[in-house]
Amino acid sequence: MAVRTGDDGTGLASLAGARVAVGAFLVRGNALCGVMLAPGRDPDTGLPVEGGGMAAFGVGEVSDNPVGVNVQTRGVDTAELLERVVLTRNGRDLDTSELRAPTSPAMAN
Repeated sequence: MAVRTGDDGTGLASLAGARVAVGAFLVRGNALCGVMLAPGRDPDTGLPVEGGGMAAFGVGEVSDNPVGVNVQTRGVDTAELLERVVLTRNGRDLDTSELRAPTSPAMAN
């Protein structure tokens, strides 16, 4: 799976309680971060969602991003998360700061 670059700066995002599973993948060259697991916001109210996104990764690479993987979801086992993911040439490979979650055009209002 190749994820497009650009698009609000994040390659792959799992937000607001979503659970994402990816097999072989490459996430490269995004403006903000390669992968984000975060609470996100309710599209109707704009309020933060309590549960954050989760992901199960197969073998892959996250490279050439300011932040490789950003984890804002509580309870994520980052060691397990990154067992089969190669992180290379990122400004920071793993980060837990509160970065801005991507929005879809419908959520931008």
